Amino acid sequence: MTTEIAMRRDGSHLVPLDEVSAEAVRQIPTTQDVLVTVKTPRNLRQFRLAWALAQMVSEAVDFLHDREDSMSWLKIKARHVRMIQNPRTKQVAIIPKSIAFASLSQDAFNRIFNRMVWVVCNEIIPGLQEGPLRAELEAMVGADMPATKPRKATGASKRPKATSQNPTHETEPTGLRRP
Repeated sequence: MTTEIAMRRDGSHLVPLDEVSAEAVRQIPTTQDVLVTVKTPRNLRQFRLAWALAQMVSEAVDFLHDREDSMSWLKIKARHVRMIQNPRTKQVAIIPKSIAFASLSQDAFNRIFNRMVWVVCNEIIPGLQEGPLRAELEAMVGADMPATKPRKATGASKRPKATSQNPTHETEPTGLRRP
């Protein structure tokens, strides 16, 4: 069994970074010896910001069911894809590439994340400014909040909502969350 667990060094101990990691550690039998390979990932905080962005978009766009759908759509819109063409039919399939730690350098991830932010501000929710979006993402992620924690509705958001009829251009000033 191979499991990646986000950990932080605390003195001579490794402690889980968040509740998701803590749960993964609890799955290891108490007396079982394990081999640990330590690697410093890309910027873990930025990775969590990307997933917070995907969560935010999934709440703002009616046709995306969850943050996984939203992340796939953001990767496609940010052109982080591979295209496969059927030689017989000439049909092209657009497949989102991975953003896993092993698949990208930090520089490549920076470019993709910045494209995702641009897409949100210019195509998904036109008029949304990048600075306030990044500040809201920072607030969502917090200091040690896991990326999988759902976003709480504040009710105070004045961000326009993208619609399923025309998600890239038509907006309504109804807030971020779906009704």
